[in-house]
Amino acid sequence: MLARERGTDASAITRHDVDELAGDYLGPSLRGPWTERLESLGHRMDDWDDPIMVRWRALCYDHPEPDPDNPDASTYRVGHAGETGLRSLLAPVNRERVRFEP
Repeated sequence: MLARERGTDASAITRHDVDELAGDYLGPSLRGPWTERLESLGHRMDDWDDPIMVRWRALCYDHPEPDPDNPDASTYRVGHAGETGLRSLLAPVNRERVRFEP
């Protein structure tokens, strides 16, 4: 998404760029702005043949709050799947595990 917006190659996107895209973990949801960015690039949320939007709709799944009576329920998967996954992946604890090649 960033490469398309900037008219550059994906290899030009840095870790810092992706960190900014992921946003503040405790900040507001990025679901709306990400959908708007994709739509500004020519994708439509209701296009069932567009592979980008097929994937985005899958990532837009909202994980429910965990059941308090289920001790195995994970609080790590609460909320927007794509956003939660990206923020978890880019968390400081994983900084050494996730690398971007120049």
